[in-house]
Amino acid sequence: MIASPIPVPGLSPGEVIEVWQADLGRISPSEPVLRGLLSEEEVRQADRFRFAADRRRFVLRRAFRRQLLGARLGLPPRDLRFSAGPAGKPALADNSAGLHFNGSASGDIALLAVTGLGEVGCDVQLHSPLDPGLAQVIERFSPVEQAALARLEPGLRATAFFDCWTRKEAFVKALGCGLSLPLHEFTVSLEPGVPAALLHWDHDPDPSPRWTLTALPMGPGYSAALAVHRPCEAVLRHWVWPD
Repeated sequence: MIASPIPVPGLSPGEVIEVWQADLGRISPSEPVLRGLLSEEEVRQADRFRFAADRRRFVLRRAFRRQLLGARLGLPPRDLRFSAGPAGKPALADNSAGLHFNGSASGDIALLAVTGLGEVGCDVQLHSPLDPGLAQVIERFSPVEQAALARLEPGLRATAFFDCWTRKEAFVKALGCGLSLPLHEFTVSLEPGVPAALLHWDHDPDPSPRWTLTALPMGPGYSAALAVHRPCEAVLRHWVWPD
């Protein structure tokens, strides 16, 4: 695996969160081999997809999660059992090891953040044009975010929107509440060249000392972010599919 640290100001030494990136489009073990790692319910979920490409991506995402967490826990991937929180956030059913994770996938990229430091959230999004549906999403952002987007040149607005969206998604996923938290109640940075940060939350007007929000470099055409409720360092690692 390849590791590259992502610098975050004000780090506490030794507090590191691993974020693993898997390429869902590259050559990997055959689908039948990976399906064998999944639970019976996951196999049924996979088979509900109409198109083979969507089914394969689902199988790859779940196999990636099981292989990585199984390796961290020293357990066979298929033996892992998962539960879901009130808003559907997945967790290990038996978490005596105190391992927390969160995943996201879009296009050909899947992410999995893994840590023993506490709850974590991550999100990745493949960029697309700002169609009317996404314009309606912007209306749900905080007034500060809406104004910042409006000030940007049109050519920069789509990337800034997805930077904003992934940072907000990562935050609500770290909280475990999903989109039940109104998006206008908190503000993140989104301007080009400005480091990712949680600028304001109605429940904590100065949250930045207590939250680390990190932009993850996925390459052209993608935005991604990591959120955790403490100062920490993110290390991005690239998953290599086992033979």
